[in-house]
Amino acid sequence: RAPGAPVQMILVSDLQDDGAAAAGWAPAVRRLRETGEVHLLLHQVGEPAAGGAVLAVDLPGRAVRPGENVTIRATVRPEFNEQIFVLELDGRPVGEAVTGAAADGAVTLDFPLTIPTTGRHPGAVRKETDALPADDSRAFVLEVPAVLDVLIAHGADQPRDGIGGRGGRRYLAEALAPGSGASVFRTRMVPTADLTTGDITAADVVVLVDPDPLGRRVQEGLQAWLADGGQAVFIVGDPKLTAWLGDTLLPALGLPTAVGFAAVAAPGERSRVLAPDHPVFRGLEPAALTTFGEIAWRRWFRLAEGEGRVLVALTGDDPLVIERDVGAGRAVVVAAHLQPAAGDLPGSPMALPFLQRLVAWLAGGGAAAAHPEAGDELVLRPHDRQVRDLLERTEALRVVAADGTDLGPAAVTWRGGAPRLDGGVADRAGLVFFRAGGDTAGVAAVGTPPAESALALHTPDDYGRLLAAAGLAPRASLGADGPAALMAVLGGRDLTPWLLAAAVLLLVAELALGRGARA
Repeated sequence: RAPGAPVQMILVSDLQDDGAAAAGWAPAVRRLRETGEVHLLLHQVGEPAAGGAVLAVDLPGRAVRPGENVTIRATVRPEFNEQIFVLELDGRPVGEAVTGAAADGAVTLDFPLTIPTTGRHPGAVRKETDALPADDSRAFVLEVPAVLDVLIAHGADQPRDGIGGRGGRRYLAEALAPGSGASVFRTRMVPTADLTTGDITAADVVVLVDPDPLGRRVQEGLQAWLADGGQAVFIVGDPKLTAWLGDTLLPALGLPTAVGFAAVAAPGERSRVLAPDHPVFRGLEPAALTTFGEIAWRRWFRLAEGEGRVLVALTGDDPLVIERDVGAGRAVVVAAHLQPAAGDLPGSPMALPFLQRLVAWLAGGGAAAAHPEAGDELVLRPHDRQVRDLLERTEALRVVAADGTDLGPAAVTWRGGAPRLDGGVADRAGLVFFRAGGDTAGVAAVGTPPAESALALHTPDDYGRLLAAAGLAPRASLGADGPAALMAVLGGRDLTPWLLAAAVLLLVAELALGRGARA
């Protein structure tokens, strides 16, 4: 502790490659060097073998309904053959899966699950025996909404539209809420001539079906809403809209643009699902995908897909369904409307599951933000109307860990009537709660970055070079000599030979003195 005394430091590590973390060492090294001269020794520990870990949990990726059967998919790294992993929900085990007899590296496990009642359900996938909870367990939050508000904005009906309405808007409404019975989708139809920005921001998903040209203010509001996390579907099939879609609306939103219109004679071109593992199609039986592929189309917009992802194409390779991120939001363009003259979707048994899944996937678009990795920004965009009402009344919002530890304040920002919760950087794995007084405004499940569970070790020389680049070069490495070398350093110099020699000299001196006394 004396001023100017050198600092003796031994860094004991498995020398795991922590990626970009080395870039953050410099400030800590600078503070350490301010205490004086630093003498650093490096000691490597641990066996070069990967332990078991849960690397990722893949939820359905769309809004789900109570009683629906889904699959929770987990990516794990087993420690041994036929290792058991457990799925927990609401604090109790609800399923388990076993890795194969020759498991090596990352393995995908599927857990069948029947969706419980509405609300937030915390869960986890974990090893049957848990030794290192940092990566042996991975938490998640399953959101089951009570209702999803869907705004169907449509152009003015024309005499030729018939009972389906403009673009087949009534077919869409019937598919989302069949028979006007109980449904998670609460639909509202508004002519685009009467559409307001408030209508857009009040919805969980906006579907524009053959819209008439939008006013400047509404179009700008739609664009801002999408960029801030909104979710929209554009179902377009009226050839009279070609110029407005291709020159105005779609380019303004950064979406694939219309480059022409195609019309073919019956039977038309069939559908091809290009992304069967997409949340819109995942879990469907092969027979259902075959049925969807039998749907024929006779009139559609030819789109330039650009940077979008094609989910469905036609046999002639024209894209039919394209999705693309728009800022923090997402939009889907369906290049044909739902009138029977355009295609066979309205009469297909796949109309209901396809349209419901498409809208539910968009409504669940914020789910990924609720499952960040440690070190990511902790951001939530609540869809629940009751949560929005709570946030409008509260002034103090805190981030709280599952064990009750207060992690600090959170900020609420509003844009277009939609809240965004910002809890700063997620610095620990597990469940994290946004609390407004005694109420919970949101729950996030923070995971361990998968790279930290992978076996990627540096050699002592490589690790020493990283430390040297940060300004703290090791004087020596103790990795080669093992624990004995470390104990020798911790214990100081080995004085045994000198002490033995001193004892011998003392004995000789005593013997000599004894002889002299007798003489």
